[in-house]
Amino acid sequence: MKLVHFLKLIRWQNLLMLICIQLLLKFVLFHNYQIITSLTNFDFTLLVVSIVLIAAGGNIINDIFDVKTDTINKPHKVLIGRVFSKSHSKIMYTILTLVGITVGSYLSFKSDNSLLSSWFIIISILLFLYAAYFKKTVLFGNILVSLLIGFSIILLGMFDVIPFLKDGPIPNQNSTFNIILVYAVFAFGLNLIREIIKDIEDVDGDYASGMKTLPIIFGRKRAQNCAFILSLFFTLVLIFTIAFYRHWSDFILGYGLIFVVLPLLYFCYQLYDAESKQELKKLSTLLKIIMISGILSIFII
Repeated sequence: MKLVHFLKLIRWQNLLMLICIQLLLKFVLFHNYQIITSLTNFDFTLLVVSIVLIAAGGNIINDIFDVKTDTINKPHKVLIGRVFSKSHSKIMYTILTLVGITVGSYLSFKSDNSLLSSWFIIISILLFLYAAYFKKTVLFGNILVSLLIGFSIILLGMFDVIPFLKDGPIPNQNSTFNIILVYAVFAFGLNLIREIIKDIEDVDGDYASGMKTLPIIFGRKRAQNCAFILSLFFTLVLIFTIAFYRHWSDFILGYGLIFVVLPLLYFCYQLYDAESKQELKKLSTLLKIIMISGILSIFII
């Protein structure tokens, strides 16, 4: 039973999405482009393990600092203090984070690029600062955590693709890394919108905890309008991106429009008129589904 609760604590669904996109990039995109990669399968496993452990630790420390807020917003989902004590949770956070940093640093030295090890330390520190301080600020915390999610995708390119670009541009390597950047921006944009929606959902608990989130400072409706404008902006960016790559295949164009753009437009339409917390929760779930559709587009590319 504790294992089930532990998996909920570390947000296993989100971690699974991280693992899936790394697997699809490595074994579908990179393989079919026949590009030169740096990481062996074992090294790739180490990278994924490091990312997942640090992210899992970040989820735990976030819940540790959010106990008061979550007790108001979602009391039935609070695990710290009910299933896991705060001291045990801190131990789990410390172990996961330190092991994640150690694995990532080992991989960096093994890859003859010790400077990359600093990224695992920086990401871990930023996740702690996000949970402790930045989450309480207007937009900065939302942007930071969304950037970290996007960067977790770029890390694979930094380890596996970039090392072979040192001696000059290689067509397949360049185009592949550009595709990685597109997915990173896609992940950043959708997560930023989702973070704002979650802040609107959790406004009561956040207010009681003294946070200064977007809906608390500017009001729920203005925060919702901000999420709406961002949604339209990233939808337009996505349309232009799909149009840019349309010469590859009509199938890419069709998949992108039907399974990503149209759901995003529907999301925008529903977000504009959403009023209840339940409606916002459904929209947050819809964004997750759109993310999954976006990830699966790797098969099409």
